[in-house]
Amino acid sequence: MTAEETLDAFLRTGHLGVVRVGVPWSSLRALLGEPDARIEGDNPVFKYADLEIYVAGRTGTVWMVQLESFDAVSRLPVALGIAEVLRLPADRDGFVRYLEAHDLAYQVGEFHVAGQEEIAVRDSGVMVFFHEDGSFSAMSVADKLP
Repeated sequence: MTAEETLDAFLRTGHLGVVRVGVPWSSLRALLGEPDARIEGDNPVFKYADLEIYVAGRTGTVWMVQLESFDAVSRLPVALGIAEVLRLPADRDGFVRYLEAHDLAYQVGEFHVAGQEEIAVRDSGVMVFFHEDGSFSAMSVADKLP
């Protein structure tokens, strides 16, 4: 898969290879191995470079997937099978042009943390966050915490 195909698939489905909301954490851990870091708690978070996997402690399933960067293929787990890095357009306006050029319906809103703006891709539920200056902040897809 090329970087653009990977980005397009993620924006359309919310799936990043095998990583997706609703899968059992145990199956992902078996595939990805030990995380680089973890945040323990009732609903733990497991980090693999710039990929964060949020797990519902009660059910053991993934409830949110977040990406914080798209600058190097080595920053995503090799086990994902993604040959190239995900590359977002450089800024918010470029991202909106990308969505429109690829016929992806979206909605713009204000994220109430640190004045960031969010763009929600309607079909997949992927949320992309931008700083006030229009630069990329993070991208995530989530379900309601069970």
